Amino acid sequence: HPEVTAMRLGIAFISCMLLMRLTACAPVIESSFHKSANITRDSKPDSCGIPIYQSSKIRLPYKRIGMVQAYPKYWIGKMHLGNPITAIRKEARKVGGDALIDVQIHPIKDAVGDLEYRWTAFVIIWERPKQKPATESP
Repeated sequence: HPEVTAMRLGIAFISCMLLMRLTACAPVIESSFHKSANITRDSKPDSCGIPIYQSSKIRLPYKRIGMVQAYPKYWIGKMHLGNPITAIRKEARKVGGDALIDVQIHPIKDAVGDLEYRWTAFVIIWERPKQKPATESP
């Protein structure tokens, strides 16, 4: 039956085109780091956890080394599937951060007036107590 074969080929073609379109526009979370302190550290492995705190709740000394931000780059309709928290944690690991503080979500209108959200947080490192120099006994 040539009509059935043609219909199956048509459905297969449309399915392939739809799949290619969806994967080509897969949602991506764009992220970046903006350095604020003159500190360079080695990156941390993906297995390293990056906790998130409110700065008002931290009792240990720390130093801010910069700010990370994340936002959706591509959308399918009104939905994006990326995870901004995962993205900012990844940026913090890249720069050797120990934790994130003060995560904020900023609503922003895009070029066509749709509402998007930009996530920001400060990257911190824990300050180690300064050790007193060893003194020799006479």
